[in-house]
Amino acid sequence: MRIVVLAYNLIDSGGLSVGRNVTALLPRLGAKHDYRMLVPAGLGYDEHIGNPRVTVQPIPRMGLRARLPFDLFALPRIVRDFRADLVLALGNVGLSRCPCKQAILIHQPQVVYPTRYHGQPILKDRLRLWGVRRRIKACLGSTQLVFCQTPVMQQRFADSFGYPIEQVKLM
Repeated sequence: MRIVVLAYNLIDSGGLSVGRNVTALLPRLGAKHDYRMLVPAGLGYDEHIGNPRVTVQPIPRMGLRARLPFDLFALPRIVRDFRADLVLALGNVGLSRCPCKQAILIHQPQVVYPTRYHGQPILKDRLRLWGVRRRIKACLGSTQLVFCQTPVMQQRFADSFGYPIEQVKLM
């Protein structure tokens, strides 16, 4: 199987540790597969240098203006060129028109909790969260499996996005 792992937007805090841990373990657990790992540049995702089954592609940080064209045009091309059988998106969003099977890891709890639990976020944070929720919704039509980290998050995700609970698994 040929697997593209999207971790390039996991650049700090818990996301960075999740990205490093999952990208480090996958080729050990599934050694017969070929991987193309898109990771943030310069943040220590160097574990697989020398592994012929793993291609690590560092992606530089980019602002919203560069990120949207990358996500909408360059990313699908990378997946098609690799002839991927599966995309594993570790950073809450995947491809909105994925050319193969896709699984997404949701680990940002704000996307499933009502805004009354968020305190008083500034406008920038509210707009960012709105954008992430829209991107998640756009990806779900091309997504066969969603991973969450707790049973509560699993149920809230299914309820919040109207996604079949049997397609939301724990990781």
